[in-house]
Amino acid sequence: MAANTEARTDIEEFKREFAWPDDAAGERGITAGSDLEQVIESLHPTVLIGTTGQPGRFTEPIVSAMSSHVQRPLVMALSNPTSKCEVVPEDALAWSDGRALVATGSPFAPVPYGDR
Repeated sequence: MAANTEARTDIEEFKREFAWPDDAAGERGITAGSDLEQVIESLHPTVLIGTTGQPGRFTEPIVSAMSSHVQRPLVMALSNPTSKCEVVPEDALAWSDGRALVATGSPFAPVPYGDR
């Protein structure tokens, strides 16, 4: 999934109003071809909000990139049902060395990590 910038021609019309101006995105090292991991590396966000319905969208490199910049990254995989969740809590915790705060839109069993 590429960054939503004005230069993209493959996005639905209703998403265009949310596209980044190319100059603002470019100042931060983001282009229409940038993927989510590149955006995270450029912007150092503290929160990931998943509403895509794309299971597995938040991959290990993405969660690891967040964790390299943020002590307690917040990973919100909100898509329903559980089969559409962007990341399962167990993976988000493992990939962040247990530091991620994980919120989901579907019920998951508690995940033990280390002695917690």
